[in-house]
Amino acid sequence: MKRFVLISIVIAACGKSSSSGGGGGDDKPVDVGPVNAAIPAAWKGKIEFTDQTFGDKHEKYEAAAPKDWKSSFMPGSFEPDGAMKDAFGFGARYEVSGNCDGDCVAKDWQATADKVEFKQFTDGTSSAKIVKDEKGAGWRQVIAEGGDNTYIVRAWWVDGAKRYNACRATLGKEAKDLVPAFVAACQTAKAKE
Repeated sequence: MKRFVLISIVIAACGKSSSSGGGGGDDKPVDVGPVNAAIPAAWKGKIEFTDQTFGDKHEKYEAAAPKDWKSSFMPGSFEPDGAMKDAFGFGARYEVSGNCDGDCVAKDWQATADKVEFKQFTDGTSSAKIVKDEKGAGWRQVIAEGGDNTYIVRAWWVDGAKRYNACRATLGKEAKDLVPAFVAACQTAKAKE
């Protein structure tokens, strides 16, 4: 999934987002209860999600994120750490960020997100195949499987905003049972003004 990694690296930090998020635009703390409830019994005590705020001077987000995962090279990007690192599979990560895909001006964010986030799963060049593709007003979510990995990508946007936002998770076959919890976590993500 070289393209998936490249997309993550290219995420631009341009201006503030007026997007309110995948989990809603209110100022209430993220409710991690449903996310932690989606963790299977065999994983209890190995992973827990907490309400976390992260980002940089250009963009800030709040989301349910894995409590003991370390922050990686980009703000809003997390990887498993310590003794549990291998339990989630090679390349496991969770990230929330925004993207302008060029100039940070209002544009067709649905088309932009389709091109940047989802084309890799729909253009026939990836070994990952979509197992679930859901769309709504101002958002799209795809779950795809390829090789030993499951990919979760949720993008959301507001018409007239200067960027769209996305939550991405990669889990190895060892952690496939955690897909519902990571889907629920991505649904809590929201941009902070």
